[in-house]
Amino acid sequence: PRDHEIDALRLDGPNSDVADALGVVEYKHTTDFSNWDKIPDHYMAQVQWQLHVTGFDQGWLACLRQGWDLTVFPIERDRKS
Repeated sequence: PRDHEIDALRLDGPNSDVADALGVVEYKHTTDFSNWDKIPDHYMAQVQWQLHVTGFDQGWLACLRQGWDLTVFPIERDRKS
């Protein structure tokens, strides 16, 4: 099903190959304009699951708030989970 796919892989540059991907990228669009002290748990759980099943150690959550405010949060794989 579509809800179990990753949104993107982060590549090193335009000539990079998928085999050289740096990690996963999850995109979100929200009408919430508040500043987060931390990434919401449901978003963090989704990215951690993606890191676990893909084997990557790095991920990024790119959140577009109110249609114009883009914030990118780097996420390290939690190996304790």
